[in-house]
Amino acid sequence: MDYPQEIASKMKKGLSNEIRKICEIGRVLRDVEGLSRTEVNYYMSIDEDFISDVLSCYKDVKRQKPESGKVYALTSASGPSIANGNTWEESVVPMTLAEARAISDDKEDAKRFDRKPFIGQKCRD
Repeated sequence: MDYPQEIASKMKKGLSNEIRKICEIGRVLRDVEGLSRTEVNYYMSIDEDFISDVLSCYKDVKRQKPESGKVYALTSASGPSIANGNTWEESVVPMTLAEARAISDDKEDAKRFDRKPFIGQKCRD
């Protein structure tokens, strides 16, 4: 395995945006490989073929779509979510559709907080 393939294999899976892929290359070089700023700069700026070689080795995860009946984390400060670059499968919230509907239909909590509940939101006391 040559170096671009090695870097591509260590990248987070499921990235579709080219800018995010390039940022991920820099992150892998810096954080995973432990390269200095000068070494990262060499690969990212001076070696003309490095980024294109890594991108050609990077295997995109098949474009996934959300499944009906599942609840997904769209945003999260610390856990997996779509906004953090995770796949739909990685962002599933372990909750059944019945539980999500129960949260959504809890009108007493909605009245107590003077707002309408929606799927995925838990009302707090």
